[in-house]
Amino acid sequence: MKEIFEHINLKEWRGLMAAVAMLGVALIFYFFGALHMKKSYRQSVDMISEVGNNISAAEKGRANQESEWQRWEQARRDMKDLDESYFYGPEDWAKEIRLDIQRLLDDSRLQHSQKKFEYVHFEREKINKVIVEFSVTGRYNTLKAFIHAVESFPKLLMIEKIDFLDIDPQRRGIKLRILLAAYYALS
Repeated sequence: MKEIFEHINLKEWRGLMAAVAMLGVALIFYFFGALHMKKSYRQSVDMISEVGNNISAAEKGRANQESEWQRWEQARRDMKDLDESYFYGPEDWAKEIRLDIQRLLDDSRLQHSQKKFEYVHFEREKINKVIVEFSVTGRYNTLKAFIHAVESFPKLLMIEKIDFLDIDPQRRGIKLRILLAAYYALS
């Protein structure tokens, strides 16, 4: 190895040293530059991962909001259906309620007393309530059929209360006081 260095002249020696120095500077620059690039690369990968997570969270949030919006739309359609199908209308509600109750009583062939009407106004809701009180007398099966007819009636007509007033064992009759509630929509 010494023989190789002995055959190199001063000019070649300086060139060799300059090349080694440039190689050293290039290696130093490479290591410091590469570390910076490596750190920058990791930061870029982390940032891309974070953006991907944010996009996933945003898509999930959007899907949740869309699902919630669909549920609210379904609720709006259900409320519209309720208004149109189950509540008595805002115009002739009193006449409709009276006719429906009279039709139910006539179909059941029960003896009934005079009906009393009480009107309940709800402040915050867009509906009101009519309570109809009357007494009926009949056999158990007939009363049961009447109660079933009221409960399965297509409009919002519900039994709020039933009081047993009298039992007639000779005629096998039962006398009840019934409170019906009917609901009508406001215009």
